[in-house]
Amino acid sequence: MRTRLASAALEPAPTTPEQLRKIVAAELQRWVRVMKDAGIRQE
Repeated sequence: MRTRLASAALEPAPTTPEQLRKIVAAELQRWVRVMKDAGIRQE
């Protein structure tokens, strides 16, 4: 699994469920903003 992640330029890191929740929430906000700025709409 580490090899597959490394081939995608990803590195596994230990995290707590709360830390993961914060990461996912931040990424969601980031991509929602990118989509709005680019005028991308859901089909």
